[in-house]
Amino acid sequence: MKENEKKQVIVSARDDQTMWSTTRVLLVLTFLDEEVILLHEGSYEYLAESSDYWDDDKEDFFFPPEINGKKVHGVEEGYLVGGEIEMGADSLNVVLVKPEEIEAWLRDRSWHDKNFVNEILEMSRPHSAPR
Repeated sequence: MKENEKKQVIVSARDDQTMWSTTRVLLVLTFLDEEVILLHEGSYEYLAESSDYWDDDKEDFFFPPEINGKKVHGVEEGYLVGGEIEMGADSLNVVLVKPEEIEAWLRDRSWHDKNFVNEILEMSRPHSAPR
C-alpha cells in the first residue's frame, strides 16, 4: 500500500432502529499497513437530501454517481450517502489481539449473532489484504 493510503473492506452491515429513524451500521476492516488493521463500526457520510434529485418530468429520482467528488453509495433515511466510511468511536487492531478478543469486541457491539471472527482473521492475513 502507498503511504497515506488506506483500504476498507465491509465485513457486514445491519440496520439499527430507533423510534424515529433507521441507521445503516457497517462492520469494517481498515487496512492502514501490515501491522495496523482496524476493526470498527462505521457509516457513510450524508451527502445530500434525496429530494434534491427528484425529476418532475420523469416523476422519478435521478442520482448522480458522485456529489462534490464523493462516490454515492445509496440512499438512507431520505439522504444520499457516500464518500469514505466514517469510523466509529472505537476500534480494535486485529493484528495485535487474539481471536477471543475479536469475538468479545463483536459481542459488545451486538454483532454476536454473526460469526465473523474467522472471516476477519482470514481477511487480515498479509496475503489477503486488499491491494
